[in-house]
Amino acid sequence: MIESKPRIYLPEYFSMSRMITIIGEKGVGKTTLFRQITKRFSIITNKKPAPKINYTKEVISIEGNNYKLIDTPQFVLSTQTEIETAKKNQLVELLKKSDLILWVVDKITETTLTINQYLKKIRVPKFLLLNKTDDLGEDEENFSSCQSLYSECQFFISTSQGIGLDNLTTKIINFLPSPHQEKIVSGNKELNLLIFGAPNSGKSTLMNYLLHENRSVVSPVAGTTQEPVTSSWNWKKINFQLIDTAGITKEQKLKRDLWRKCDLAWVVIDASLPLTKQIYQIVNLGEKHNKPLIIIINKCDLIKKKQAIIEEIKNRLKSLSYCPIICLSALQGKGINLLVKMLEEMIRQSQKSLTRKEIEKIIEGMVDNNPPKFYQGGKLKIYFAKHERGLVHFFIFFVNNPHWTHFSYQRYMVNYLRRCLKLDYLPVKIVFKKST
Repeated sequence: MIESKPRIYLPEYFSMSRMITIIGEKGVGKTTLFRQITKRFSIITNKKPAPKINYTKEVISIEGNNYKLIDTPQFVLSTQTEIETAKKNQLVELLKKSDLILWVVDKITETTLTINQYLKKIRVPKFLLLNKTDDLGEDEENFSSCQSLYSECQFFISTSQGIGLDNLTTKIINFLPSPHQEKIVSGNKELNLLIFGAPNSGKSTLMNYLLHENRSVVSPVAGTTQEPVTSSWNWKKINFQLIDTAGITKEQKLKRDLWRKCDLAWVVIDASLPLTKQIYQIVNLGEKHNKPLIIIINKCDLIKKKQAIIEEIKNRLKSLSYCPIICLSALQGKGINLLVKMLEEMIRQSQKSLTRKEIEKIIEGMVDNNPPKFYQGGKLKIYFAKHERGLVHFFIFFVNNPHWTHFSYQRYMVNYLRRCLKLDYLPVKIVFKKST
């Protein structure tokens, strides 16, 4: 398995940290504030995009006090669409779980007053941040009406210039001391698990079920998820970074960077819809990028002939015959146990390793069972091989001439290796190098 750079990852520590949520109307400077704070105090230095549909989160540490900082989309109370309703419901849940709310305001509007009335009902401490106050004397007079807004404290800040942030962070520490002063450690490898598929196939519903929270906004409208949504998932002491992606269409494709970073992938198929050519092309992305793959047939509670769908997929995608197929209902939670058991088995298979003698014995059996034939004027001869275990098992074969290997013989070698190692569900990658 190709290793990525080690990252700091503490799922238990992260969940025990106090949660601070930044809210506000569009264009008031929420995301700028989020980036200013994370730039100074972030434990994991990743640049986060401005949230459009789902919130963005980051772990920060201020003078040994540890917090989970949340940047939210535009605060909307009067919803007009199903997506806006889903966004509002997610935000309400988030606010109720928060330990502190940072409310960013740049001017007093009717919407500001409406939000103020709504926040009075939420029994969570709030700091009011009066933003874009480059001339504090003038702005304090302009914001005199803000004294009536509901909050524990008020701060005059400029997110673009970083003015007032020292006072803010000092007050946060005094007002909300972290309950756990644990030492931060680094180097724990997490597995990036990519969830992809067609729009409205149930990717976000599946992610929310695993996390037991409304992390990814879900609505009946196809294309609700517009940007990748990531979240930490700790399962059986294994650390995962779940990545829920936007639905794949002809126009919308997954960025190559997402594939490069992911360690394994789940493709979600809507069982209630026909299996089209585009669906098969989407599933094949797992093989194209050489990633271990689980094919998930979702919404199986809506159909009767599950086995017929499984057989059709197997017949059409014979090159992915090793990929497990799981039928489930993410909405009802049926079949999730089978999914996680399969995930556990794949991880177990990734740990299988071979000694040099075992590799030599396998090569001998492989050649005796089916000797290479003449191809392009020569006959392949295998001298020795090296093996690297992981979620993709790599074999490097040192041979007399790599060009003398027919693709059908390569396929035979892969199948033979998978059978010998009992790698029922993982990809096997072989590479040929000329031995001098």
